[in-house]
Amino acid sequence: WLEDVESEKSLDFARNANAACLTRLGDPTDGETYNKVLTILESNDRIPFASFYGEEDGEMILFNFWKDGKNPKGIWRKTTLSSYQTPNPVWTTVVDIDELGKQDNISWVFKGSGALSRSLDCSAERSTPNMTSRALIKLSRGGADAIVVREFNLESNEFVSQNSFDIDIEAKTRMAWKSRNVCLVGTDIGENALTDSGYPR
Repeated sequence: WLEDVESEKSLDFARNANAACLTRLGDPTDGETYNKVLTILESNDRIPFASFYGEEDGEMILFNFWKDGKNPKGIWRKTTLSSYQTPNPVWTTVVDIDELGKQDNISWVFKGSGALSRSLDCSAERSTPNMTSRALIKLSRGGADAIVVREFNLESNEFVSQNSFDIDIEAKTRMAWKSRNVCLVGTDIGENALTDSGYPR
């Protein structure tokens, strides 16, 4: 019955287990160590690890996922290489996970992205030929292992609404680009599709 993680029985079990732990071990948020660790994790002095996504208007474009006190669920953002090399880079938010969660009324957690390689993108409709044009955004409800996947248009900075590579089934999905018009997918498609651990065969 614990497989149904949002059932009242499962939630009651989790609440009771949490209460027992807090009673026995104490609330970690009351300690000095917790506040020190939280300060480090939310510090703006952290190095923003970034990935190269191509060029736009002659500038190399870098993407980064960032969480802080203002954005607890995080933002997926971009900047130019020249800006990234300055002490205070100017970032443009591409996807705000906190806002997306409010819109969908779901506590989304960002589980990563998969960019379409420029070598696989032969679309004649691209407005920025040297820039990655599509990405698969992976989201999980409350941080669960199961995810949904949504296709994102990096040229218009919005989720693709028509003929999109979206997987709305919450599962331990594996998905990758084969070309602009083809994706390879392993997910829960019915009987014998998954291993005993819930992963695609």
